[in-house]
Amino acid sequence: MRRNDQILFLTLFALIGIANSCESSDDCRPDWEVCNEKSKTCVHKAAFPSLMLEWWGYWLTILVLTVTNSGGNGGGGALIPVLVVFFQFN
Repeated sequence: MRRNDQILFLTLFALIGIANSCESSDDCRPDWEVCNEKSKTCVHKAAFPSLMLEWWGYWLTILVLTVTNSGGNGGGGALIPVLVVFFQFN
């Protein structure tokens, strides 16, 4: 690994560790994350109960995968933006 790659990797690793720490669920993103009391990190919420934005995402996921699979594409490249926007994955 080049020196610049090592610095970038360590910086990103440090930022991920700092950004996910929490003491309570108030420290996490509202509606999307909860605080895991054992590890003191923010984790993505459970699938249910779903928010209205997620229901739109479910239907759009079905539509996107139907169109991409009928066209012969696997759909992974088209599905990532849907997951990021509608389900707040990062």
